[in-house]
Amino acid sequence: ASLRGALDSLFRSTGFATRLYGAPAEFMDKGPAGGAGIGDFPSGSSLWLRIQACLAQGIDVFLDIDWQGARQIRELMPTKSIFILPPSREELERRLRARAQDSEEVVQKRMAKAVEEISHWEEYDYVVVNENLDSAMAHIQRILHAERFKRWRQLDIGEFVRNLCKSSA
Repeated sequence: ASLRGALDSLFRSTGFATRLYGAPAEFMDKGPAGGAGIGDFPSGSSLWLRIQACLAQGIDVFLDIDWQGARQIRELMPTKSIFILPPSREELERRLRARAQDSEEVVQKRMAKAVEEISHWEEYDYVVVNENLDSAMAHIQRILHAERFKRWRQLDIGEFVRNLCKSSA
């Protein structure tokens, strides 16, 4: 199983997000595999409108994008970002080869692209080393949990506190 597959399953399910936060998380993929590139992300686009609608309802939105896309999104709205690192270059290459779907040339191109991506790790709020799937998922879930408990993310907390402070008389 891959981390991407596990994240996709987590974000598409109602399990983790509903159980902890009371709202489903939504996974949205942008990039070559997910359709239009980040340059096709105008503020009036249907994806932009979906993101805004989700955020207004307190629903987490997850974008699987490269560092350039992450940088552009940060310019458009407040975000939290997680960079997933491989445990080593050797392990990354082993994982790419284990897929057995790419030629040697493609594997080498992916490795070069990975090195370029990794060089931007300091631009992210959180960094998770993907030693193994269970550990990486646990780290990501803890990050999501902590972010959702920030005061400003708890949409109904003000009303709750006001009711708590009302006199019982």
